[in-house]
Amino acid sequence: MPHITIKRLITFFPITSLAHPNAFIKVQAAALGFPSETLTISNEPSYLECYRNYMKRFYVEDKVSALVTGDIEDVAHNFMGKAAYPTGLRIFSPLFGIHRDTLLSQFQLYKLKPMITLISLAHVPQNIAEQLIGRFLDESTISILKQHNEQVKAGLIVQGITAGKPNKHHIEVDLCGENGEFHTMCLDGSAFAKRVCLVDLSSGVEIAGVDVPRKLLDDGYGLYLHLDYSVGAGVGFDLRDK
Repeated sequence: MPHITIKRLITFFPITSLAHPNAFIKVQAAALGFPSETLTISNEPSYLECYRNYMKRFYVEDKVSALVTGDIEDVAHNFMGKAAYPTGLRIFSPLFGIHRDTLLSQFQLYKLKPMITLISLAHVPQNIAEQLIGRFLDESTISILKQHNEQVKAGLIVQGITAGKPNKHHIEVDLCGENGEFHTMCLDGSAFAKRVCLVDLSSGVEIAGVDVPRKLLDDGYGLYLHLDYSVGAGVGFDLRDK
C-alpha cells in the first residue's frame, strides 16, 4: 500500500449505528486527531448509487484520491469496488487476505482496545454472546471463540433456529467477525492521543463495558445482542488521559 495522507474519517450510517453510534465516532475521531464525517446511506435510488454519489463527491469536490476500508475478505462481492469503479476514486484495503491470527497479533503491538458491542445471535449462540458482550477482543475473549469453534469442528454444535429462522451455530465464527458475527468499537491504541471511555451521563464516572445495559433487537433480518446507548440507558462517551 502506498504512503497516504489521511484527510478525514468517514462513517456510513445507519448501517452500523447500534455497534458504534455517532456519539462514539465523534469522540474517537477527536482522540485520533482527525476530522470526521457521517454520511447517511439509503436505498434511494439504490445502495450502490448512494455510495457511488458520495464517492464522486470525495474525488471531484474533496480532491480525495482513495478510500481506505477495513475489509478482510470479499464478503459483499466487491461492492465497494463496484461503487467506486466509474468515479475515479481508488479503494485500498490493507487488511485484505491477511490471516486472522496475524491480524489479532497486531492488537498488542499497536495497543488496540476493541470492545465487542454487538453480536449476531444467528451466528453466535446466546450463551457465548453473553460472555463476550461489553468485553475487549483480547486473548481471553478470543479463547472463548476458539473453544466454540473447536466444538463446531467436532460436530458438537448443530444448526438450530434463532428468531424463527435457521441459524449458523454449526459454522465456525470468524475471529475478526468478518461475516457479521460481531462488531467492535476501538477505544484506544498507540495512535490515540487520549483513550475513549464509556461514562455514566448522570455522574460522568467511567464505567466498564460489561456494566453497560444490553438489549436484544429483532430487526426482521436477525436477532442481535448489543450494548444499549439509548437516552434512557444514560451511557455516553468521553476522553480520558492514558
